[in-house]
Amino acid sequence: MVEIQQRNITQQSEQQLKPTLQPSAIQDTNESWMRRDMDSVIHGRLMLDQHKGGIVFKSCGEKGNAELIDVEGNSYLDAFSGLGNTSLGYNKEYLKEIAETAYQQFITLPFTSLQVHYANVPAILCAEKILHYARDVCGFTQLDKVFFSSGGSECIESAIHASLLYWQSKGKSSKRKIISFNNCYHGATFAVSSLSEMQTSEFGYERILQEERTLTEKATDALFKVGEIVGLKASKSGLHEVINVTFPHRFTYEDEFGKIPKDDSEVADQCAEQLEAVIQQIGADNIAAFVFEPLQGDGGGLDPVRDYFSMANYICKQNDILMIADEIMAGFGKTGKWFALANDWGFKDIDVICFSKGVNSGLLPLGGAIFRKEIYDELFASHPNRMWWHDYTNGGNAVCHAVALKVFEIYERDRLFDRVFNLGNRIRDLLKERLSDFSLFRGVTGCGGMIGVWLKQPISGQLEMILAHKHKIYCHKTRNEKAILMNIIFTMEEENIDRIVNAFYDGFRELESQQ
Repeated sequence: MVEIQQRNITQQSEQQLKPTLQPSAIQDTNESWMRRDMDSVIHGRLMLDQHKGGIVFKSCGEKGNAELIDVEGNSYLDAFSGLGNTSLGYNKEYLKEIAETAYQQFITLPFTSLQVHYANVPAILCAEKILHYARDVCGFTQLDKVFFSSGGSECIESAIHASLLYWQSKGKSSKRKIISFNNCYHGATFAVSSLSEMQTSEFGYERILQEERTLTEKATDALFKVGEIVGLKASKSGLHEVINVTFPHRFTYEDEFGKIPKDDSEVADQCAEQLEAVIQQIGADNIAAFVFEPLQGDGGGLDPVRDYFSMANYICKQNDILMIADEIMAGFGKTGKWFALANDWGFKDIDVICFSKGVNSGLLPLGGAIFRKEIYDELFASHPNRMWWHDYTNGGNAVCHAVALKVFEIYERDRLFDRVFNLGNRIRDLLKERLSDFSLFRGVTGCGGMIGVWLKQPISGQLEMILAHKHKIYCHKTRNEKAILMNIIFTMEEENIDRIVNAFYDGFRELESQQ
């Protein structure tokens, strides 16, 4: 009797949950769905004047591993892997395999906390695997412990928090400023947003520590004097805790130093000298960490010149400045390695690696930070009675960790890192060949599956719309509007290579016809 009553209640609840839409509202067109979207949803990076012409997706993978279907039935090629995170794409066999893993974990143990002395088996196994890839496979032998978060912004926030507490614990509480690259993007939470010079109109550390304004303004003035010497072109934005320097790539060097380098060595040397000069002017005793992307994602898929990061690491180690690598977009296979820093332009002596996105192919919220042993020892082992007041509810989500473990298994079993590395390089080479005669074309950047297509004018937003609406290719303009960024799905079929290249060719041809 109780079971029958419960079933009736469930059926009634299901009926109540069914949407009661007016017939006029049920029109499967992008226009009608976008109207409903605008009536109910606030988007990330929302600009209402760019909201028209949006696309509403409803399904995936009917005809291919990188296919998205909109509400009108149009097929799109996802050349951005969701938001740089759905590395496995929409291969139905993979998704079924992962869904079964998630289901088994749901009915076994869906969630426990990772607070204080509580733990769960999938989280421990996931941390062990990540440490194995970092230490044993990539050679970052000094990395020792993993702290889990729900996503990318949170893990950068955690790393900043840990770096400030680390120096405070060592009696160097004046070390509070952060160095980052111009045109960077590390996330959207409060402190993390402050790392980008492009977001200072909305965010900024000045709202945290107003009392340090006078001291920091003097340091900022000194920075501008340095800029006149070494070519730094930053903006005096009122951001009082973060210093931005030039990313070590030929394009950013040309834009910010205002000259053409004779070779990559000049870029590496001059950018390293700029970093050192900035540290000297601001004072190493005032700087806690250098937060950087080894491969700059939203800045345009920029790959660094060789030797810069080894020089930057030496400079930072000489000045007691922690190196925090943001591998949120580039990590877990996109460059052919578990971590981008394992490439030959990277370095091994890293203090913190932050990760998210590809850790479980973006299927469930998960991120984290891998800390050097010395940092862990100072924060915890040396102070066993001190509480680490930093925690995220879903850091202990057992289903998220179980899915990550299954994704790791698929990555390794099917050798997908090699596949996306080769796919990306072929696309990059063909784009260089086909686009070289266009006057608007500046070049192609990146490594492996991360690809930036650069223009000589900041009109990549126009190119994005041409690619999306005329060629049904989903990718993203960069925030500076100088490039189109692609993140190739690891399982994308090879026949899509020509489709991408031809679409870009037609897109550049249309842009030039409008000049």
